[in-house]
Amino acid sequence: MTLFRGVHPGKMDMLITIEQPTTSTNAIREQVKSFSTYKSCYAERIRKPGGESIQAGQQQATMPVEYRIRHDANVVQTWRLFEGANTGANPRYYITDVQHWKREGFTLLTAERRDNA
Repeated sequence: MTLFRGVHPGKMDMLITIEQPTTSTNAIREQVKSFSTYKSCYAERIRKPGGESIQAGQQQATMPVEYRIRHDANVVQTWRLFEGANTGANPRYYITDVQHWKREGFTLLTAERRDNA
């Protein structure tokens, strides 16, 4: 059974938590940037070959992954995600590309895990 074009709902078996950036003010009136949970949902994980990049003068390994979720027009490239619901134990993946396939009913998130981020 296919719920929407090209996507089988049975393949959406990976629980992910999507986080959005937030800014708050601390006791001495400094701006503090952090992330808060936007939502948890099930996704289909599509692995991609890894590579290396240079950021901030450092060479670092990257592991790109694609996640297919039900359509959500609010997700943007400045957000991040992790697999599962445990916020402390799982590595963060930084979203690098978002493709909204509204007609097909899904959003494709391309994210990468960085070894020293």
